[in-house]
Amino acid sequence: MDGLSGTPGTRQNMQGATSSAWKFQTNGNQEFGDVSVTNVSVFPFRLQTVHYDARRGATNSPMNLDLIYLATGSNLVLSDNGVEIADNAIIEAISFGSPGAQNRSVGLAARFGTSVRLAPGDSAIFRFRWTSSNTDFAQSQIDNLAFSGTFQDQNNGFALIDPAAVPEPGVIILLALAGGCGVLRRKR
Repeated sequence: MDGLSGTPGTRQNMQGATSSAWKFQTNGNQEFGDVSVTNVSVFPFRLQTVHYDARRGATNSPMNLDLIYLATGSNLVLSDNGVEIADNAIIEAISFGSPGAQNRSVGLAARFGTSVRLAPGDSAIFRFRWTSSNTDFAQSQIDNLAFSGTFQDQNNGFALIDPAAVPEPGVIILLALAGGCGVLRRKR
């Protein structure tokens, strides 16, 4: 749901198509869906929180939900020692006693005992896994998925940084060249 208007949100996939539903793959008595987040900046990203809404649709719907980290294709590391999080690490496990919705915000530092970080160009892949349904094709949903965190300056002790306030490297080079040309003109 769009928090401002109350209308259903849309999910954008890599091909640019939009959808307001997330279909989970069925595998035995579990349904799962994978999602990845990639750091496309030039600064490390401290991934702090995974936010999502989970809804158990009916009494025959899956009642257990796990949020799992998948190491293959990922590189989410612990900030204190640079070691990658273990494959299939369960980040959160929740159980629904009855149908309904839960709004979740999972702090990753609390889960792993230290902050976690994505280097520039690295990705983290997560799996939502629903289990313990009473019948096949019973519905449960994930909605309003978001990742929040802060960017850090790896050249300044990983201090917090606002990438929007930092000029692009090409701009810095142009400013340096312009400054250099100004100095040469003054000498003449």
